[in-house]
Amino acid sequence: MDSGYDDKRLQNLIRARGWDFLTALKKNRAVKTEKEFQTKGTKARQVDTLFRAVKKQSPWETVRVTTAGGKRRRSFRARQLAGHLRGVSSAVTVVCSEKYDKKGRRFFACSNTKVSLGAIIRTYTHRWAVELFHRTCKSNLGILAKNCGLIID
Repeated sequence: MDSGYDDKRLQNLIRARGWDFLTALKKNRAVKTEKEFQTKGTKARQVDTLFRAVKKQSPWETVRVTTAGGKRRRSFRARQLAGHLRGVSSAVTVVCSEKYDKKGRRFFACSNTKVSLGAIIRTYTHRWAVELFHRTCKSNLGILAKNCGLIID
């Protein structure tokens, strides 16, 4: 899911049905590490602040993703932590990822804690291709609908 769907009610509904989710997080989403979660009275922190504070607990790893039918490779730096999202009842893997040019960090949460860091990054990257496909379809269908007289301005 994109960060527009970063909602604790939706995430709890998905988990209640026995499904897993992978979602982009808004950078101000409140998160606790596993250790902080077990210590009562510890406040949750924004996910971007959390990853700045726990540099030694989660070192950067390189993740390479092949796109465009295997013709193009992209490299990312990523870190992961076991944690809990505020308002979500189950543990998640929280991920911080950035391109190697260090432009734009993205934060993710995956409810399946057994999935590898590389699989999380690759899955979200491939999901983005679906979003681009939907945008193209909407654009082309809008043009076709106007040309056929189906849309009246």
